[in-house]
Amino acid sequence: MASDENIYRNLNPKTLSTVTASEINLLTQPLHIQKSNEAALKATVLIDQATMRNGLPIPATSTIVQADWDDGGGSLTYIMSASAGEVWRVMSGAYTSTGGTSSLTLYVKDEVLNRYVTVALETVNDSTVTLDPLKDIYIDENTSIRATVSVSDSTSEAMQILVNRVR
Repeated sequence: MASDENIYRNLNPKTLSTVTASEINLLTQPLHIQKSNEAALKATVLIDQATMRNGLPIPATSTIVQADWDDGGGSLTYIMSASAGEVWRVMSGAYTSTGGTSSLTLYVKDEVLNRYVTVALETVNDSTVTLDPLKDIYIDENTSIRATVSVSDSTSEAMQILVNRVR
């Protein structure tokens, strides 16, 4: 059972910039919500606030994930996932087809239940489109982003998504 002493003892060698979401998650996961755990619950809230695990973007974690395809297209491509304890928010995206026409289908996959949901479907002809439906999609350790591209006469395709870590 987690206690505030146990949480602090295990995190003591760490600094705010070096402790990982996975470590915090592992230490606080067995914590039950009950009166006898009040001190441990308060410690967890304090640690979450101090390490910026409050749902707002964590500074210096924004990144652009890119996937590129050539004339082959077709296969399901892994784009990104989160490590245990992490949550990433997809902010925006773009898809480019150069030299012809191609279609992008973007999915979020539930890695536990092996289910997919389509979050974007775009067809472009030698141009770039903004992937507006991507706003407010969150990826955690149980989900991933996947994509397929079908090509009719394009020479190359690229997709970029902007993500921020929020936990």
